[in-house]
Formats: sequence, structure tokens, C-alpha cells
Amino acid sequence: MQIQAILFDLGNTLSKSASFVEALLQLENTPFSQSLGLDREALTTIGEEFGKNIRELYSKDDLTQPHWFDVWQAAAINSSINLTDVQITELSYAHLNAFLQQSQVEPYAIPLLSMIKENQIPLGLISNVTGPVELFAADFQNKGMADYFDVIIWSNVIGVRKPDKRIFQTALDGLNLQASKQIIMVGDNETADILGGNAMGFTTIKVIDDETQEDSAADYVVNKVGMIEFFKSNIIETI
Repeated sequence: MQIQAILFDLGNTLSKSASFVEALLQLENTPFSQSLGLDREALTTIGEEFGKNIRELYSKDDLTQPHWFDVWQAAAINSSINLTDVQITELSYAHLNAFLQQSQVEPYAIPLLSMIKENQIPLGLISNVTGPVELFAADFQNKGMADYFDVIIWSNVIGVRKPDKRIFQTALDGLNLQASKQIIMVGDNETADILGGNAMGFTTIKVIDDETQEDSAADYVVNKVGMIEFFKSNIIETI
């Protein structure tokens, strides 16, 4: 296969995302949470509500990326927790920092990206994110992945989320490429990454944690433990 570019998702593809609730509970009994009057129960409640709001974004026909503050404000209101706008902003930043610290790079990620770059294949990142983009960008750089990519697309910068065709097209424009089967989209989410990639005419690869997951519309389904060998055998050696 003649590969023109490989596009990656981030969360649960190149990195293992942390739990929204567990990240918030890192703030338990700190001067910060105490100043907001948030005990363990309150942190758990608002974390669960925030997580529910994020999951709902993947089931809506409207693929506009909401501002992160609006998502957090809705979580606070639905949790019956009274916080000022300033407090919501402070909580969202504290939570995202804890979430990113707990989210770990997958063991295969750096070796795989290195192998792809050594073979001079352009790389793009397309990630749905709800939070201050500067924190995501800094964390991506600090975790040693950013420099491998020729283009990095965050949904909260361009205003739409995967599987909206516009977010994929933005990546293609940055790479000066046209949509085709020679573009590979790699991700874990069936709707955002696989159906979105299929709609663009890409070759799609779904990343899974185990073999018991449901059937996929992806061209390939690959267990995380076999990612490097799969790419070496099925992508790199076929160039």
C-alpha cells in the first residue's frame, strides 16, 4: 500500500486516558478543594456529571465543539453545586492538570511514532478535547509526542469534533493532501475515528484493549499489544 499519511487519535490510542472522577479526587482534602467547599462526595458527583456530559458529545448529531467552561458549568449546575464562574474556571484547570498527569503514554506509542517517522511517512494528530488547549498542547509536548507530528488538530481550536468531516479536512489541508485510501486513520472510538475516517474514504485501524470488544467497521482491528508488529508487517514493509 502506498501510504500518504497516518492520522492518529490521542486519548485511549496513543495515551491511556485517566478517570475523570479519579482525577478530581486527587484534589480531595487539599486547600483548593476545601476553599471551594468540595468534599469527596461533591468531587465524585461533579466528576461523574462532567464525564456524562463528555460521553454525550459523542452521541449528538451536532458536532460543534462546546466551550469547556460551558460543559463544566452544566456539570456544576446538574450536580447542585454552587460555584462562581471564577471557581468553575479554577476547578476545570486543576482537574485537567490532574487528569493529564494521570493519563499515561501507551508503551507502544513512542516506538511506533519513531518507526513511522524513520520511514518518512507524514503524521497528523486529530483529537477531540474539552478543556484549555494550552494544557493539552503542553502535556503532549512534555510527554515526548508532539515533535513527531507534522500537523496537530485540536477540536476546541477549530470548533468541530470528530467525526465531522471538517476536522479531518483541516488535517489534510495542513498536510497538503487529498482524502483517499492512502490516508490511514488510527483510533479507538468507533463513531469518531472509524466511522468518521470511513466517511472520508480513509483506511481505518481500530485500536482495542482486548479481543472481546464488539465488531467494528474498521478495515483493521488491532490489539494494543500488537500495534508495532502490525504496523511493521502490514504498513511499513509494504511501502
